[in-house]
Formats: sequence, C-alpha cells, structure tokens
Amino acid sequence: MKDLKMFKYIVYFILLGNIIYARPLYTFGNISVNHLNWSKSTQEKTNHKDFNYLEIEGGAGYNWGEFYGFIDIENPSKNYTNETSENLRYIIKPIFDINIANNFAFHIQDYYFKSKNFYVNNLIYGISYKYSSSNFWFRPAIGLHYQDSTYYSGENGYMLRWALNYDFTIKGNKLS
Repeated sequence: MKDLKMFKYIVYFILLGNIIYARPLYTFGNISVNHLNWSKSTQEKTNHKDFNYLEIEGGAGYNWGEFYGFIDIENPSKNYTNETSENLRYIIKPIFDINIANNFAFHIQDYYFKSKNFYVNNLIYGISYKYSSSNFWFRPAIGLHYQDSTYYSGENGYMLRWALNYDFTIKGNKLS
C-alpha cells in the first residue's frame, strides 16, 4: 500500500514537471458553475440533496502523451465550519495516457473524493488505445483498480472505460 502511494506520487511529480515545462501540442480548459438536481424520486429513496459545484477542467497533448483532469468543489458557497459533513466535498481526477507504441499508451487514472468524514482514492492503471481520424477520436482503456478509502483498502477489480470526441464543423465554424 505505502509502496503504491509512493510510486503514484513519484509518477505524478514527473508528469507534473512535463506538463509545466514541456511545450504542449494543444491545450484546453474551462471553469464552470453547475447545479446537480436530483429527481424527487431519488431524494425520497436516498439521502441525496441538490447541490451546486464549481468545476475547473483542462487538458493538454504532448509528444509523450496526453493529460486531462478536473477539480470539483461541491457547495462552494457554504460555510465549511458550520456545514454538515455530507454537504462538504471535493473531487480531484487526473488522467494520463503515456505513449508506448502504435497508438497504445500506459493509462493512469486517479479519482480522489474527500469530505469531512469520508474519503476514497481510486487508482486505475492499465493500457489504452487511441483511434483517430480527421474529425473523430476514440480511446478505450482497461486497467486494474486499487482503492484506498475510509473503510477499505486493496485491489478492487478491473475497469473498462472509453472516451470519444467528434469535431462538429459546419462551413469552417466549429460547434464543439
């Protein structure tokens, strides 16, 4: 467990250095304010309540691979001292795809969720493949899942994921 955490921090430090000092081929980013509105049925069946969140999102492509990540701060206008623990949460999710060969990449995905009384850190490490054409790309990935949380730490199965993008362009005007 400690060896995996140390390895994760070393890899993040190296990748962060490359993100800061390497010249990206492309970048993107945004900041948004959002409202998650649970249905009345969901609220009646669970203890979920509607909430606002601030999201900072961005990514970049490099010769060595790609990076994407976001940070969500839930209920950013609430007073963290007086608020109940279930209403104070933040999420950090970095994703790295480090080129290996022939469109294959080493895939690292981390999901960190923290509130006053609970945390979970889900680390996925595996392989991804990127297929791309002139206006479309598709990246499936498969990996092992390791979880460290308030209640459980250890291997926790596998993950299969995919992401895709289609560039909508009409007469030279991009819509995406």
